Amino acid sequence: MRQLSTAIKNALKLDYIDSKDVVIITIPEQISPPLVETVLYFANGENIEIEGQKYENKLREISSIKFSTSSSPDNAEIVLENVSRELGFVLTDTTRVLDGSSAVIKRAIKIADGTYETEILFVGQIKDIKVDQQAINIALVSDMSKRGTKVAGRTVTQRCIFVFNKNGSGVG
Repeated sequence: MRQLSTAIKNALKLDYIDSKDVVIITIPEQISPPLVETVLYFANGENIEIEGQKYENKLREISSIKFSTSSSPDNAEIVLENVSRELGFVLTDTTRVLDGSSAVIKRAIKIADGTYETEILFVGQIKDIKVDQQAINIALVSDMSKRGTKVAGRTVTQRCIFVFNKNGSGVG
């Protein structure tokens, strides 16, 4: 169970709260051709600054965040503005490999001192990108689906290795 900070709890008690959605995309360093790590910060509002980092007002929509209890992975989709097309060039550069690029979707809530504090909604990796002249649609898959992900010191697999309630005790 996640814990909200006291500042966010206090803000949520108010009649009106100012909240924004923000996304951080981290494209890892690439060896050949050599490209440095690129971190992109997007928000759905003007003049958003969180922990000293300014966010670009290019996040148009978080179209869905779907959590699944079945074997299919959790997924999300975000839509970024691409009217100037420069962002599309960054994300569709054929020399850059986007495999392993991570994305974090957060909700930023303005707290009493006028700054924003964030709560993570989704952590995942880029699965697919569709670019046109108006928008960039980015499909994300949960980072829990990544090979080698560990929970409680054990690697997550498609088959659960734990046996629950083995002796019928009703505990666990």
